[in-house]
Amino acid sequence: MSGIAIGLFFILGLVLSLVGYFWGLVQAFGEETIWGVLYLLVPFASLVFYIKNWSNTKIRKTFLI
Repeated sequence: MSGIAIGLFFILGLVLSLVGYFWGLVQAFGEETIWGVLYLLVPFASLVFYIKNWSNTKIRKTFLI
């Protein structure tokens, strides 16, 4: 029974991670096209994007997901 719960939590975490990633990608492309490309291709560019735009409440909520 605990194996099923672990599997469900894993799937839930995976889904939330993917939703947060794609939501952040859309917001990065909405800011500037170059941010979207960097977010997609360069490791840790998403972290720089979030730090630079932390004052924006919508972007902050995406990071927390």
